[in-house]
Amino acid sequence: MKTRLMSMIIVLSAIFGLVVAFTAPAQAKSKPIEIVLSTYMPTSYGYLVTPLKHFAEAVEKESDGRVKLKKNSLL
Repeated sequence: MKTRLMSMIIVLSAIFGLVVAFTAPAQAKSKPIEIVLSTYMPTSYGYLVTPLKHFAEAVEKESDGRVKLKKNSLL
């Protein structure tokens, strides 16, 4: 009888734990992280500036908008 009661308590605890774990509310979407992207090279160096712009777009796309790369006034 005592073993059966302990087994029942363990099973019910496990079921309760699973229910709580899978019905937890979704986390609210947090603010995106903003990083300033800059370079010391002038914007006339297209071979440097263009890849940086593509890099910024790729980071935003791959992070699903969680990371935003802000361009400084030179880019």
